[in-house]
Amino acid sequence: MKKEYKEYIEEIYNIDKNLINEKKKSTYLKFKELVLNYFGVSTPDELGDDEKKKFYKYIDSEWKRFKSKKEMGSIEGGENGQK
Repeated sequence: MKKEYKEYIEEIYNIDKNLINEKKKSTYLKFKELVLNYFGVSTPDELGDDEKKKFYKYIDSEWKRFKSKKEMGSIEGGENGQK
């Protein structure tokens, strides 16, 4: 069952930073910065409500895709890590 937008946002902000190692945190922050640049803003607060929802949906889907490709040994290319 998909989470409601509000639950997702609460989860993001309630992440226990002590459980995230510095490398993962750094990688995620760099990833988020790239997505912010893609949306043409420096913080999510600059987005309207609808755009903010799109932003967080994009973050969620692309971060999952990035992690799955990284686990498969490739962060480049198309489906299934193929170039």
